[in-house]
Amino acid sequence: PIGDYPSDKFIGELFLLSPLDELDQISYDIRLGPTSTNRTDDASEFYLNVYTNLPEAPVDNFYDCRFDFVPTEVAADDWTTFTVMADTAPTVVQSRDGAGCEATLADMPPGSTVRVIALNLGDTTTGDTGLDGYFDNVVVTQDDNATTYDFETKDGCKKGGFEAYGYRNQGACVRALTSSAGGR
Repeated sequence: PIGDYPSDKFIGELFLLSPLDELDQISYDIRLGPTSTNRTDDASEFYLNVYTNLPEAPVDNFYDCRFDFVPTEVAADDWTTFTVMADTAPTVVQSRDGAGCEATLADMPPGSTVRVIALNLGDTTTGDTGLDGYFDNVVVTQDDNATTYDFETKDGCKKGGFEAYGYRNQGACVRALTSSAGGR
């Protein structure tokens, strides 16, 4: 859980540094933690930023346009998958230094690039205190090739962690995470 300091929010970044037209979709699983269960506003705290640059900018430029995608709901006792496609309307589009940002990622000019995607838990306000949750199975699909980032580990099954992963008991959790099949 996020503590008493709003700056303790979680940010996980993946530096893609790749052409935007190769990005097909991004999806990730979210789940409320025990201290957040049934808080109706918590879904909006599991949001995604996509930082892009226009064709004339270096790919490692901080960003020209930032697209924010905010889930509207998350199940209280189960995993919820949130998916963003290139043509998904973002919740917010922010232009840096007057860059000409379009309405969606798909509308950006040819030659635009994705610098980074960032998963966020919390928004650095005092309302974050006690916010608790999990990210898993982040899937980035580019040119129909999917890369999955799976954060479950067998050590995470201990001390009740199997419940957060969605398993019925610690043994089932460890077996699933040490086999090639995985699965909840």
